[in-house]
Amino acid sequence: MSKEADATKKPRVFISYAHADGYDFVRRLAFALSLYMDVFWDRHLEAGDYPEQLLKEIENREFFLLILTPFSIRENGWCQKELRHAEQLHNLPNRTILLAKPFDSLMKSDFEDYLIDKYTYGDFASDFEAGFRRITGLILKEERSSWEYLGRDPNGNTVMMSLVSGRVPGIVAKSVAEWALVKKLWAFFDALLSSLKMPIMRGTPSTAIGVIQQLPFIDQQLLRDRNFAAHYLVQRIMEVVRLYEILREIPDRDHFNTSKHVHLILAQIKALLEFQFIASRDFLELMAIRTTYGADIVDKVRELVLDHARRSRYLY
Repeated sequence: MSKEADATKKPRVFISYAHADGYDFVRRLAFALSLYMDVFWDRHLEAGDYPEQLLKEIENREFFLLILTPFSIRENGWCQKELRHAEQLHNLPNRTILLAKPFDSLMKSDFEDYLIDKYTYGDFASDFEAGFRRITGLILKEERSSWEYLGRDPNGNTVMMSLVSGRVPGIVAKSVAEWALVKKLWAFFDALLSSLKMPIMRGTPSTAIGVIQQLPFIDQQLLRDRNFAAHYLVQRIMEVVRLYEILREIPDRDHFNTSKHVHLILAQIKALLEFQFIASRDFLELMAIRTTYGADIVDKVRELVLDHARRSRYLY
C-alpha cells in the first residue's frame, strides 16, 4: 500500500487551541494522533489578524477538536471564532465536534459547563492515556493506545505490530533498525571474523554508519586472503546496508514508509543470520535466533519509546 493510499483512509482532524495555555499539550497530543489520523494544528502565536485560511481547514476536515482551557474559551478569542464556524458546519454529513480536557480548571465557567454538557470529550487531566484512548475511540470507532504507552505495554505482539504498521514514530523505528544492524548483524559478523585464521583488521563500530564504513576495507582483506565465503557474506550484508541507506532518506515524519522499510531490514537480518547458522550447522544459535530475536526487538522498542517520550516534550 502506498503512503498516499494509506493517508486517504485517515480521518482528518482540526485541533483548535489557545497557544497561551495549550501549546505544550497540543504538540504532544497532535504528534500522537498523527500516527493514526491526518491532524492539522496551527503552530503560530495567537496574535494579529485571524488567518482566514484556518476556516478553510475546518471546512475540509470531518472532526473539530477543541482543547478546553481557560484561554481557549475566553470571549472573542480565536478558538471561539473557530468553534462557531465548526458549529455552522455541524449539521453537514460526517461532521463531529469533540473536546479534549488537558487539566482540571481551578474555576469553571458557565460556558465550559455548557460545552461539556453539549459535546463529548476526552479527559486527559489525570491520565493522558485514558484521554487519548477516549478520543481515538470517538474518531476511529476503536480505542487506540498512544505510541508512548508502548514503552510499558506488556503485550509483545502489540508492540511488534505497532512497529511494523507505522504506529511507532519514524525516528524510533529507525533507531530499532540501526540497533539490529549493529548489535545483531555486526556482532555476528565480528565474531566470525575473529574466528578466521588470517587476522582481519577492523574497528569496533557503534553505529550503522560505522558498520557501513568498515565493510569495504574488510572486504578487500577477505579477497586478498581468497576467503570467498566471507566475501559472499559481506555482499549479503551490503544488501541490508543498501536498505538502511534508503531508510535514512525517508523523512522521520513518514511513519508508514519508515515502518515498512524497518520491517524489511529486520526480516532480512534474521534471514541472513538463520542462513549462516544453518550453513555452519550451529543449531543452538539457530534456535536462539528463532526464539529470542523478536523478543529482543520488542524490548528495544520499549526502551527507545520510553527514552524518546522523555525527550519528545521538547521536540513536538
